Amino acid sequence: MWFLISLFACFPPQLEPIGESIGTGVAVGWASAVAARVEQPDSPACVSSQIPGTVLIDLDDPECAFPMGELTTGQVEAVGSFEGEAVLMALRFVDVDIDGGSLFSPGISAVTATRDDEEGSVGVVFTDQDVEGIQTGDIEVAQAVWVISVDLSSGPSGAVIQLDGGGQRATGAGDVVQLASVGTVMDASCRQNPIDGIVTMERADSKADVAITGVSFRETCDGQAKLEASLGLDAGNSQKDFPVDLWDRSGSSRR
Repeated sequence: MWFLISLFACFPPQLEPIGESIGTGVAVGWASAVAARVEQPDSPACVSSQIPGTVLIDLDDPECAFPMGELTTGQVEAVGSFEGEAVLMALRFVDVDIDGGSLFSPGISAVTATRDDEEGSVGVVFTDQDVEGIQTGDIEVAQAVWVISVDLSSGPSGAVIQLDGGGQRATGAGDVVQLASVGTVMDASCRQNPIDGIVTMERADSKADVAITGVSFRETCDGQAKLEASLGLDAGNSQKDFPVDLWDRSGSSRR
């Protein structure tokens, strides 16, 4: 038994689904909230609506500093109706570069944002259902539901974002991933990782190998999370720190 635990401890846990889900949620929540407040008096010039029904967020402007990465360039395009307190929109991230990397998901549809103008906050809900590979037979099905609260009282560059929700992904090869986030908070004080919250994840593959993993985020701004507990494939890695990439760093120096 101890031999098996030692063997599993030699391999870092597969935390990619956690980073991808949280990073996508942070980007979508922030962009939706900023776009939803375009008609408010305190909306900065980096958020514009030159075409009715379309909002552009200029990420090159420091006032619209992206909530992830030290240097982010590009634009966010939001299409919807922005007159009322409740907005239904679709998002597209255009040429977004985050410290030499990129977002995992460049486009998101069916995002609902509800403003609280007195508090300067926005509640965001988005669902994602996707089926790929029908023609090739290499099928992958993904579902997700996220409830996000965004505090913009300090402006877009000082946003505080809390994510609750989760999702699941399954492939025709029999691989399944399920995860849930509770109280995960991204704050402008750290653009490398959330500063609070927990995420639990369960993975299973076609060989019936299972891993149940729970990680926590802390104020240590190093792009890592603490693996609080783990069973199955990740046994032996508990109470250790591991990097969690919120965006695709394949083009950056970190990898």
